[in-house]
Amino acid sequence: MGILACAASILWLTLAFPAQRSADTRLQVVVEPDGIVEPQQITLHFRRDTDPTRNVLEHTELVTAKFRVRPGASVRLLARPISLTGPHGEIDLAALSWKGTAATFVRTTNAFNCTSGTFDEEGVGELADIQTRAGVMACLVTFSLNNMERLPAGVYSGSVALSLRLE
Repeated sequence: MGILACAASILWLTLAFPAQRSADTRLQVVVEPDGIVEPQQITLHFRRDTDPTRNVLEHTELVTAKFRVRPGASVRLLARPISLTGPHGEIDLAALSWKGTAATFVRTTNAFNCTSGTFDEEGVGELADIQTRAGVMACLVTFSLNNMERLPAGVYSGSVALSLRLE
């Protein structure tokens, strides 16, 4: 009975699912662009004290991104300061700068350059120049206030939003 049931199953499969006889079979795989950056927001804290040994003049964060884009497209890792305040209220965003270096202790899979700069009037900075279509990048980004010696003593704080732009 077992052999007859097996033979009947094979016969049924052959009749129900006949072999393809055409030569135009195609498989299309669509990979949509996507990406994620971590962290998505950085909270900054600086302190300028009358005693220089108590100053906190820099804030460093590990920024990682995973992404994939279509051929010919580009990836931009952007930072946009959301706020920046000091002891006397808001501070011009151009007072904030960053310096990026590749985080060699994080396994990365593509070519990229961490950048340095100052935020422009629009308050947007490009933290990395990414030269590939898919992969992982990691930068140690150090934020600092420009011309700290001109700023009054006190606590300075703010936040920076990070995003990937897949173009």
